[in-house]
Amino acid sequence: MINLLEEKIPELPTAFTISPPDKPLTKEEKITTAENLLQELARVEKLLNGGDVKAGEQLENLFGRWSIKIVEMRLHQEYETIKGYLTAWAAAEEYGLKRLEEVMRQAEQSFGEQTVKTALEVSLKVGLKRDELDKLMLSDHYIERKMDMKNLEGAIRFLNCPLYGCYKYMAENLKTNLALGLLFCKHFCLNHARPSHA
Repeated sequence: MINLLEEKIPELPTAFTISPPDKPLTKEEKITTAENLLQELARVEKLLNGGDVKAGEQLENLFGRWSIKIVEMRLHQEYETIKGYLTAWAAAEEYGLKRLEEVMRQAEQSFGEQTVKTALEVSLKVGLKRDELDKLMLSDHYIERKMDMKNLEGAIRFLNCPLYGCYKYMAENLKTNLALGLLFCKHFCLNHARPSHA
């Protein structure tokens, strides 16, 4: 299988259109999508193990469908991220950053717990082990964790945050306040990571 992929990496469409979703994807929709792709993977693996000559073509088609689905779901997620940012920007314009930060601080713990609960429910349902949830976090961030055993204190530092990159781009191009993006990282990203690494 590795040799097959090394010989030819399937080409993906350079561009395709995705309409803005009517609503965020539900847990059930995410689980169904993953389960369908995993069933297809099992079917193709059976062809490969049986030496079926159609296995290569089937694997290439599956790779293309899986890749496109990942891009689609990621774009849906980014759509929600941008919508949330613009909503927060409007709130900051009307009420000020200080008031917005107070609201974020009040919601940060429940946000972290709820997002991790959702990630766990989806990932466990499709076969990911609990201790592998860290891989999901690392797909978006490089997380540096340090532990001071002498003082029994720990620290988490985010490197390569995609949200920060998005907010930095918007600050540079739309002249929004970069501090607005930093509020998301400070109050939401960190509190998403804490319960997932507890």
